[in-house]
Amino acid sequence: MSQAFFIIAAVLSGLIAVGHVLAGGRKFVPTILGEDALPQRTAWLAYFSWHVGTVALLACAGAFAYAANVPDQIGAAIFASITVTGFAFIGLGMALMGGGALFKTPAPYVFWLVGAAAWAGVATA
Repeated sequence: MSQAFFIIAAVLSGLIAVGHVLAGGRKFVPTILGEDALPQRTAWLAYFSWHVGTVALLACAGAFAYAANVPDQIGAAIFASITVTGFAFIGLGMALMGGGALFKTPAPYVFWLVGAAAWAGVATA
């Protein structure tokens, strides 16, 4: 049963990464790097962080896929589960601290779905 949950978590992580790059990249990256948006150092740090998020999501997808295919590798799934749960809390916390602006994006919601599948996989391993 854990294999199915880890596959779901892997697919969701991969889909979030694709959405992050394709949809989010078109909408938010021009705002980050626009001439009038932010000071250059801040803009490039935000853009760097954008890419770190992409890599982290893909790494989680890979860890979940690995755990789904190699049953003895529950540690990879636990690490990725902790990571996506951290993302979930960060998304919710930032949405609350930012006056709700982040609630109009997928960030406060999507990682809870991945985390639910991931922890279900860990629980049934």
